[in-house]
Amino acid sequence: MMGIRETKAQNSLTLSLKQAQTLGIERRFDLKAKLQETEILQQEIIQKQQNLLPDVKATANIMYHPQVQSTLIPAGFGGLSEPAVLALGAKSISVFSLEVKHTLYNPSLKTEIKIAETIKLKEEEAHREEILHVKKQITEAYLNVLLRKLQQQIAVFQEQRLQEYVDLMEGKYTNGVVVENDYLRVKLDYKNIQEQRFISQHAYELGLANLCYQMNIPASTKIILSDSLAVPSKEIITSKDSAILDNLSKFRQLSLEKQGLLLQEKKQQQSVLPVVNLIGNYSQQYLNMAFNYNYTDGKWWSPYSYVGLQIALPITKQFTNTSSIKKLSLRNSQLSFRIQQEKANVSFEINKSLTTLNNAYQRLQRTQENYGFAQKVYDNQKQQLQLGNLSYDTLLNTELSMSTAERNYISAVHEYLIAQLIFNAITEQL
Repeated sequence: MMGIRETKAQNSLTLSLKQAQTLGIERRFDLKAKLQETEILQQEIIQKQQNLLPDVKATANIMYHPQVQSTLIPAGFGGLSEPAVLALGAKSISVFSLEVKHTLYNPSLKTEIKIAETIKLKEEEAHREEILHVKKQITEAYLNVLLRKLQQQIAVFQEQRLQEYVDLMEGKYTNGVVVENDYLRVKLDYKNIQEQRFISQHAYELGLANLCYQMNIPASTKIILSDSLAVPSKEIITSKDSAILDNLSKFRQLSLEKQGLLLQEKKQQQSVLPVVNLIGNYSQQYLNMAFNYNYTDGKWWSPYSYVGLQIALPITKQFTNTSSIKKLSLRNSQLSFRIQQEKANVSFEINKSLTTLNNAYQRLQRTQENYGFAQKVYDNQKQQLQLGNLSYDTLLNTELSMSTAERNYISAVHEYLIAQLIFNAITEQL
């Protein structure tokens, strides 16, 4: 696969988000099954188109009568003075025919082709919607791994801070500067932070396993994510124009469904029109007492051929299709109302998600600044602790503030990623 760096010896992949989406789409069996559905519908279209071709068939009727049926000969025929019964006919009767039937006029056949094409287009839109859904799942899994990685990095940083506290307090405790209880408290806090790091590491590994599952690749594959948690430098600016609704897969499908109802209504109207077929038959009839098919002996063979027009005019249909047309018209009207309401709903969701996304961005900016400020406070406090100008109780208060800033930052990143994911999913920007 082009663009994806793979090391077979180590069974590892380096993937960007777009590459992960592409790989998942290529490997997901549910998408392959959905794609085959469109191929099946293409065959349906071909079958409908073949109905426009002439229907040619060859038939052979071979009959043998053990007893020739008697026939009444009236008086006066052949010089007979009285009626007589004679056995006339052939025991062997065979008819070999080549029949042709070609539709000259049947508008509903072309309408059926258009209906089949509309169904296929709708299925293709459903497949596109399924692809977008898979992209959303992979994107969510990919971003979750990046978030877990950030949590793990912060947990490692917290552990390093507490390790430095332990080292400082151990030296002070050895020199008798601090009491044993303060030293034990530092070690206990360090153990608790270590446990948090273990939890974050486990969450990160589960996130990677879920990403492998969403892309349908072995869980043992080592994945290296080349993308990072990119935060835009300014607020999200996007159009709120509802014209984008017409390009959403949901409304493409509804529009095709409406088109299909119109075609079905048209087909129902065409069902009362006459159907005109051109028919032709070329036959050879064989009459004899035995099955001796000697075509060179032409006296036993006789032609029976014809060409004609076959016209079929529905009569009962003229009265029974009114309710069917009315029902299709009502369904079409009902669908129009559904489309209008769905557009209003989605338009509201887009504007709502856009507001949520911008608010999440602003919160992320604030917590990011606070997180940077907390790190500066940590550096100052560490220097004071080293100089002995700071008690551990005061240091704990500062550590609490730093932990709060770190949690707020992670929460803001998570909130922003979710808001971005929801907005992109609604507007199909995955």
